[in-house]
Amino acid sequence: MTSLAQMRSEVARDHGWHEDDDGDRIDEVLNERFGQAAVEMYEALEDASECAEIIDNLIKGIERHGNYSVESTLMFLRQARIQTHTVEIALAIARGEP
Repeated sequence: MTSLAQMRSEVARDHGWHEDDDGDRIDEVLNERFGQAAVEMYEALEDASECAEIIDNLIKGIERHGNYSVESTLMFLRQARIQTHTVEIALAIARGEP
């Protein structure tokens, strides 16, 4: 599956743009091609995948080394929560909610 980062790189290359300088223009092209809701949903899926990876790493670490400190466990869970928040936003946009 092509990642959103790869799609942005392709648009930048096709138009002779630089991703850091022309990010808004790149996003406009992607929104025109796929629709804003589709782009938001794609980002949400990538974030959900990253969230699952963070939680999997926490589980594997606990299985290998025993439980982490409270601070370390909370850090992992906060990182995962950040990713789920972006998923919630994208889902609301896809549903047409304000």
